[in-house]
Amino acid sequence: MPVPRALRPHLPRTEVDRAEADSDFHPPMSSGVVAGVSALLVSAASQLPDLLPLRSYDAHEGEPVWDIGSDRGEIVAASDGNPLAVREVGPVDAELTVVFVHGFTLSMDSFHFQSTGLKEKYGSDIRMVFYDQRGHGLSGRADSRTYTITQLAEDLHNVIGSVARTGPIVLVGHSMGGMTVLKFAEMYPDLVRDRLVGVSLLATAADKLPEAGLPAILDNPLITSVAWSAEKTPGVYHSGRRALGMVIEPLIKAGAFGNPTMVGKTVVEFTNDLIGSADVEVMAGFVEALVTLDAKGAYPILEDVSVSILCGDADLMTPVNRSIEMSRDMPGARFVVVPGCGHMVQLEAIEITNDEIAYVIDGAFDSIGIERERVSSVWTRTENGTDTIHDVRRTER
Repeated sequence: MPVPRALRPHLPRTEVDRAEADSDFHPPMSSGVVAGVSALLVSAASQLPDLLPLRSYDAHEGEPVWDIGSDRGEIVAASDGNPLAVREVGPVDAELTVVFVHGFTLSMDSFHFQSTGLKEKYGSDIRMVFYDQRGHGLSGRADSRTYTITQLAEDLHNVIGSVARTGPIVLVGHSMGGMTVLKFAEMYPDLVRDRLVGVSLLATAADKLPEAGLPAILDNPLITSVAWSAEKTPGVYHSGRRALGMVIEPLIKAGAFGNPTMVGKTVVEFTNDLIGSADVEVMAGFVEALVTLDAKGAYPILEDVSVSILCGDADLMTPVNRSIEMSRDMPGARFVVVPGCGHMVQLEAIEITNDEIAYVIDGAFDSIGIERERVSSVWTRTENGTDTIHDVRRTER
């Protein structure tokens, strides 16, 4: 199905484009604005079911969204022994391994459409590795003191060391998963130099999250006090969990999509179920990690790696400003903004997301000297300013 014109991405190709996007269209959100927005989000979240009937059709009705389609599954032990659930798609001897790292309150299942779409594009030419971050999905809960981005980066290193010991790799990170990828690059520069051939960053950030987005909403006395009570005070544990869930969960659900009525009931309910299944203790445990994030040390390390940055301009969780700043600090990175798209870009703009990941994978094959048919498309800006898509199914020589 063709991508609607309104959802076709804008690809800033110059520093002028990026500066204009930063200054004219996406002003930073103050803490006061965030506080107001958070109240609106709670109200909006409660009304989502009523809005869904406005969608005239559900493009993904009947889709087995909870089936990642894995060929193999295993449990990898993290450095502290915490079990991490891993699934693989594709042959173990594939020339290229692509590792997917999911976001806050989600699971590997959030990459369902990337698993199916990229398998269709590449077949047995790639191996895809998916895993649940600690405290999420099927992976084990852990001491809340380990709920840090540094520990998540170490977990990623353990997963790679267990199931992808050799060969070139591409990393795909969404939201907190993108933060994990950036911190991983900062912590393991030798592995980046020797094996990393591509990075796809989806709706993520490297720092300044307390200024806007989800951490700005979460970093307030009400939520932090409830989180502390839920974790530290047994007498109010259950009431604390419920209170925290009532505050956090609606905010995340409401901010998932730019326009949930345009996504379809299947995908919206899938996302709500993903978020709803997240453990409230884990949500609380990662608040400080998100608020104190600083992974800018990855920028110089990724200088020689093919990087794609993709975000929506209606993302309330990790605002587009953060992606703009990343693109300015990584001038060699490909940077794409999807108009009207929210935080769950891989579910709201499936074709565009898969194409951007394919763009990185195609470049990875080129960088390791493997000739194969390119399956990504190239989004360009025509002279009159309209967005177009061009198919480039050819072998680069």
